[in-house]
Amino acid sequence: MTVSEEKDIEIERLRRALTEEKVKASILSEYSRFGLWEYHISDDLFYQYKSVFGGSAENNGPISNFKETVIKRGVIFADDLPEFEKFCYDMEHGKDEVSCEIRVIGENSEAALVKFEGRLIRDENDLPIKYIGRVLDANCEINSAEDMSDKLDPLTGVYNPAAFRKLAEEKLKGANRYRGAGLLAVGIDNFRDIIAKSGVEYTDYLQKTIAKILSGIAACERDSLVARVRDGEFLMFSMF
Repeated sequence: MTVSEEKDIEIERLRRALTEEKVKASILSEYSRFGLWEYHISDDLFYQYKSVFGGSAENNGPISNFKETVIKRGVIFADDLPEFEKFCYDMEHGKDEVSCEIRVIGENSEAALVKFEGRLIRDENDLPIKYIGRVLDANCEINSAEDMSDKLDPLTGVYNPAAFRKLAEEKLKGANRYRGAGLLAVGIDNFRDIIAKSGVEYTDYLQKTIAKILSGIAACERDSLVARVRDGEFLMFSMF
């Protein structure tokens, strides 16, 4: 093997490691209250960083022979076993994204509804090697969604004006003096004329599209908010 080939191999190894760290970082930054998990396909090893399938937090080693071991432990509700088996099948066969929602008997023998979501990682030959994902309490997610319902604009799913103002003020109060803030206003010109000419269905589509674009931009920033303040008018707040 030449020096050049060795360098190429090392660069590829570092690239894969960086890709994995980016996946982990994106999960943790967006969903910091959730636990990470990994599944290594060829070894059939499942690493749980938050105890779900048995084992204490202090002794939470990898689970070998993953599917069979978990089923034998009896921690999954019988009615949910087909969902779990499909989850395992999808990982064994290299599906790009996997998920399942199942009831388990967790710590202190308490039942919990948990949700697993994972992304496939490939090697330098584009072969599936592992999954990295998150596990969360689905009941907590449902409650959070219900709590959010009174803060969101029903048409577009972005914040309503009252929630936007409150959250922006909280971010400003919590920021240190070295940080700045910006406010972007976006509006549809002649909105009433467009409604009269093209109808409500078309203008609803326009507003949803604008909200989606602004939300995509905001998702790239750590402290950004988007709101529809009135028909055809949006605000985006960002800290920098």
